[in-house]
Amino acid sequence: MFVLPVYWCFQENLGNTRSEVERLRGQLSACGRAAAEVARGLRTELADMRVHVQKEQAEFGKLQSPLLTLLGQQYEAALEAEKLLRQEQLQRLTVDHELEMDSLKKDVRAAAEAKDEEIQILKQVCCFIK
Repeated sequence: MFVLPVYWCFQENLGNTRSEVERLRGQLSACGRAAAEVARGLRTELADMRVHVQKEQAEFGKLQSPLLTLLGQQYEAALEAEKLLRQEQLQRLTVDHELEMDSLKKDVRAAAEAKDEEIQILKQVCCFIK
């Protein structure tokens, strides 16, 4: 008769174990449903973000084109301004050089005339001395 209480305890433990397994299965199933719901939400959010990024890229592309055009125009204008500035500098240097050359020619001419006068004076002195 000792077997009956052990068998009864075994049956009771088996029942408790089954109910615990069922409870854990229910919790696991609930966790699975919650995880699936979160995954669906994340997929939806990701799809929304992709659409938003595509819209932002399209808008950026629309803004980028005129900005690049304007930047190119400003670059061309800056190059033209620099070209004009260099031409003005070259012209100024050319004029300065011509003025210096004229001044130098005048100085050389004046020095040559002074030497010619000195030579004439020396010739006259030499003729006068003879």
